[in-house]
Amino acid sequence: MQYKRAEASVTQMILFLSVICLAGLSNGCATPRAQGSNPPLRANADAIRTLGMFKPVLATNYLMAPISSSREAEYSKGSFDNVHNYVFFNKENETAHTLLATNDYWIADTKSLPEKDEAGGGQSTVAQWFLFSLVKIDSDGDRKLTYKDHRTLAISDAGGNGYTEVVTDVEEVYGQTLREPATLLIFYRSQSKRYVAKIDLVNRKVISISELDLQLDDLQ
Repeated sequence: MQYKRAEASVTQMILFLSVICLAGLSNGCATPRAQGSNPPLRANADAIRTLGMFKPVLATNYLMAPISSSREAEYSKGSFDNVHNYVFFNKENETAHTLLATNDYWIADTKSLPEKDEAGGGQSTVAQWFLFSLVKIDSDGDRKLTYKDHRTLAISDAGGNGYTEVVTDVEEVYGQTLREPATLLIFYRSQSKRYVAKIDLVNRKVISISELDLQLDDLQ
């Protein structure tokens, strides 16, 4: 008899809990939502992405075209384009691919390597790599991806293959140069300190990062 009463009590409790769950799934029985989670950011979020004109990558079998969006200039009249991605087209096999898997970031700067020979007034004979400066992370906490945020530096070959991020959390870039045909030096500031990074372009890896010992207290 006691066993039957206990069994009946358990059954009643299960029914009671089921009624509570059905009446308020969003409270006691629903899976709690993660607190403080924010949706991923998208540069120039409300703007439409468009494909630009294909242009040749110097002395290669590739063409490249930007995927960009337009936005109003913040401190002047008119508008300007934000580049979010690139499409590379191989003329030999007529295939195309994008540099990035998403159009959410802002590619603030793109440099072909080797760069122009400014002293000789000419252009290098062939493009071999690209150096990209991207805004991917909201470092200032304003829930936007803008010029105020820190950069990520990445490289690829002339066909947009082998995209690799090599330096992150960059506050400012002071320039870059090829020390040897396949060794890139990048000068930059991070965490209010100044560095030079040595990059192996062929193997897409950082050889070394050294702080520049400038010994200037008033340097911003």
